[in-house]
Amino acid sequence: MISIIAVLAALILPAVQNAREAARRAECMSNMRQIGLAFQNRGTSNTKFPSYGVYFNNGTSLEPRYSWCVELLAPLGRQDIADRWTNTAAYNVGDNLALSSLSVKILTCPTDTTAFGLDGGLSFAVNAGYSDLLAGSAAAALHSAGFEALNWNNTGNVNGPTETAVRDPFDYKVTVDSGMMWMGIVRGTMGANGEVSLSKVYNDDSQSMDSVADGLAQTILLTENVNAGESGGVRSWANPDWRSNAVVFPIDPTLGTSFNFPEPRLPLVSSTKVGGINGQTGGAEGTSPFPASFHPQGCNFLFADGHAQFMSSSMDETVYARLFTPSGTRRRNPDVRQAPLSENGF
Repeated sequence: MISIIAVLAALILPAVQNAREAARRAECMSNMRQIGLAFQNRGTSNTKFPSYGVYFNNGTSLEPRYSWCVELLAPLGRQDIADRWTNTAAYNVGDNLALSSLSVKILTCPTDTTAFGLDGGLSFAVNAGYSDLLAGSAAAALHSAGFEALNWNNTGNVNGPTETAVRDPFDYKVTVDSGMMWMGIVRGTMGANGEVSLSKVYNDDSQSMDSVADGLAQTILLTENVNAGESGGVRSWANPDWRSNAVVFPIDPTLGTSFNFPEPRLPLVSSTKVGGINGQTGGAEGTSPFPASFHPQGCNFLFADGHAQFMSSSMDETVYARLFTPSGTRRRNPDVRQAPLSENGF
């Protein structure tokens, strides 16, 4: 009798586990759809998608302020947090530290044991475009379209790693069109009473609903990343660091002559390589800005039109690459090919 029960349990248990995982994956996708709706609702009063993270320029350096999650608090039903949030202060000081340490369930996937039900947990990351991360330079720098050393036109001009670096307008434009959300910066001015007032976010290269040339339904906006939401051992969904709240498509600019615009030899995109879907599920928290989930064989993705779908870890590299960029196949400016994956001529 005991042996019969053991056999039955062995047969039933996998089915139960599969059913539970299916339910968790569905809840994860539901959370993503609600986030997508929040982006849509925010878009009715803002022309652009938010920055992946906002920084304050104090005149000598860039100080962290807050992530895209803060922009969505009100439309996600957390007006209680939004009302108490201070945009003029960093995310990790004072009341902001306490607020960003709260558990916001909708920002997590129930399969993500590194975030679900934990203070400050975050399971989702936004599309922040192409990066020279594989060359090492972006690993310790801020991620901006103007900072990435991606020399699409193979000239002697290469974008630099700082805000004041000389930009190649062509390279800058192509890199901007490789992602949905980019870094935002605010400047401060000192008033007569000693108070600092902040300007509107500038240097914001994020896309708008109307600027997605490939179509909203064909462009990734957000995905899962089990390595998101933590930096230096501290969990916070408000951390503006791109490695904690965004995903990038990694390109190695050291490929030399094979790095030709608009069809570079795109490296390391498959699931078994750096940058692919579920390629870094065991990566260190806050250091692996790539799609990763604990769902078997793939990740949930949210597209810019608000629909969500599950995509396999083994999906075709080129398809994934073209879904990543909002301008991978079409041109909006006849003088500039819109993206490194364009099939069009000059």
